[in-house]
Amino acid sequence: MLSEKEKLEEELKLLKESFELDVLTKEEFETAKSRIESKLKELAASEQKEEAKSELKQEELKDTAVEDTTVKEKENIIKSDKESHTISEEEPDTERDEGSWEDYIDRLEGYEENIKKDEKTVIKETVIEEDETDDETDDETTERIKSVEEIKNEKKPFKAFEKSEKNSKKIFAYIAILLIIGIGLFYFLSFKGSGGNSTQNEKNAEQLSLIACKSNENCYKENKVGICKNPGKQDAKCEYIDDARTKLIILNSGKCFNCDTERVLSIIKGFFPNMEVEYISYESEDGKNVAEKFGIKTIPAYIINSSLKEAYNFNKFSNAFVEKENSFVVKNKVSNANYYIAAEEMPKKLDLFLEDGKTASMRAEQNLKEFLDAFDGKVNFEKHNADSEIAKKLEINTFPTFLINNKIKFSGVQPANVIKKNFCELNKIENCNIELSKSLV
Repeated sequence: MLSEKEKLEEELKLLKESFELDVLTKEEFETAKSRIESKLKELAASEQKEEAKSELKQEELKDTAVEDTTVKEKENIIKSDKESHTISEEEPDTERDEGSWEDYIDRLEGYEENIKKDEKTVIKETVIEEDETDDETDDETTERIKSVEEIKNEKKPFKAFEKSEKNSKKIFAYIAILLIIGIGLFYFLSFKGSGGNSTQNEKNAEQLSLIACKSNENCYKENKVGICKNPGKQDAKCEYIDDARTKLIILNSGKCFNCDTERVLSIIKGFFPNMEVEYISYESEDGKNVAEKFGIKTIPAYIINSSLKEAYNFNKFSNAFVEKENSFVVKNKVSNANYYIAAEEMPKKLDLFLEDGKTASMRAEQNLKEFLDAFDGKVNFEKHNADSEIAKKLEINTFPTFLINNKIKFSGVQPANVIKKNFCELNKIENCNIELSKSLV
């Protein structure tokens, strides 16, 4: 199923082909081209707006995730400090794992508390001993006090290390917070700038939306012809008139892999809206009768009844039809018919139609080489110039064009794998299981 963008691009391609074949006047071509390009721009703007919303949402999620991470880091630091104090106060004498610096610092905090207690105990014992025993010498007291001082001096370097470690953690946390604030500010300013452009685009879109129409293509009502009065101006308006009722028969085949009708049908109904559509299979009895009656040799074929003459836009597009049996058949050059139902089938046959010296034709040959090498001896290949008799007979006017089994054609520069896939639609051989390049060379 084609996307809206692909449909518009296909419609633009067919429009250019119709103009080159003098089916459309320059004014009609420019009007229709302007409509399609306008729709493509609107689609692009819509896609850009959706992408901007998606990017904004992703950035908001990123900011939220960063903030959550920072909060968790802070909570872990606070939790770590609390656990450290709890351990030192409740279990100062408990021996812990010496595998980490944090545990080592916790032990030192407990050790410091013991030092303070030992200091008081030593001083107290010194005083008691002086009172109770006069025989104790001043040297012994001095020695006790000295031992306390030595213990305190041993602790000081570790205390300094502990403070340095905690200060480093605090500094790291502050730096992380500053980085987060900076990143958030950057994205905020970026969003603000883009938001300004978005607002301006929305204002422009709103102004355009106030204009009722810019061309007839903007005026649509089922089964009616829309006419834009004062196109593109503030007082523009759509008027609708009843169109003649017509009937379209589309003759097609389920055996054709390259016979899509959606693109051409959308263009026909765009100009002749009050139309009934009937599909007939070429393989059915009715299909064979229709093909014989109107001399159809290629499909899909589009046949409209005589009421087409009464349609509002008939005179503008009469060059696109051939009148047969009191009906109007769309010309093969316009209908993009790809299946030669009257041609003799030639299994394992592949023809390539080229324009000498043209870049597209040369690239088509380069990409075809891989396929021919992989299917060496299994494909009957022939190459033809654009001005060859067979090209004229088959009414091939787009180059490069491939023709498979003398029955179904497809055009354009194609990767080797696409050529293989199309060839194998009509030829079931062992090499069809091989994977070839899916991109152009």
